[in-house]
Amino acid sequence: MVGRGTEIRELFRDVLTGLGCEVVACDQHDAALDTLKRRPAFAAFVDMQMPGSDGIRLLQEIREARPATHVVAMSDYRCDGTVEQALRLGCFVCMMKPIRALDILGVLEVLEAGVESLLLAA
Repeated sequence: MVGRGTEIRELFRDVLTGLGCEVVACDQHDAALDTLKRRPAFAAFVDMQMPGSDGIRLLQEIREARPATHVVAMSDYRCDGTVEQALRLGCFVCMMKPIRALDILGVLEVLEAGVESLLLAA
């Protein structure tokens, strides 16, 4: 199980590339948004506590730039209202940290079979 940004990016990269998915991992808000504007992604996994960023703002900007992209939030705060706000803004689901490989696989199964490209912003 992992909970920190770098560890989460490595876990997602390992699990998803092992499934044959193309993964672009970003550690900053602007890099994630720029990447999505240049190329579509089936899903974007967004940490609600990115360094120097508000995950809610990134979620809103992704919804505007790529409405068809499934946004999955990640958070370790259960009671601060972030999760509820993310879901109200159209987030598909919120994964609670610490995250395990099985958690990622479960979300992908629910999203859709045949995932091809993903963006990870953590």
